[in-house]
Amino acid sequence: MYAEPRYISEINIGDVSSPKKAKRIIDFVKQVDKNKCKQIKYLQDHNRKLLKRIATLERLVSHLKESKLISEDGGDN
Repeated sequence: MYAEPRYISEINIGDVSSPKKAKRIIDFVKQVDKNKCKQIKYLQDHNRKLLKRIATLERLVSHLKESKLISEDGGDN
C-alpha cells in the first residue's frame, strides 16, 4: 500500500521516482493549490463584505448625527 504525503512539505524524492507516483504527487499538489485558492477567495469575499458593512454603518451613524436623531457622544460610541 502506498502512503501518500498529507502535506506538500512531506514530499521527498522517493515520491516522484516513477511516473505513476509523480502523477499522484502532481495531482495532490494541484488539489492543495485549488483548495488554498478557494479558501483565499472566500476570505477575501468575506473581508470585502465586512468592510462594506462597516462603511454602511458609519454612513448611517453620520446621517443620524446630521439629522440630530442621536447625540455626538452617542454616535461616537
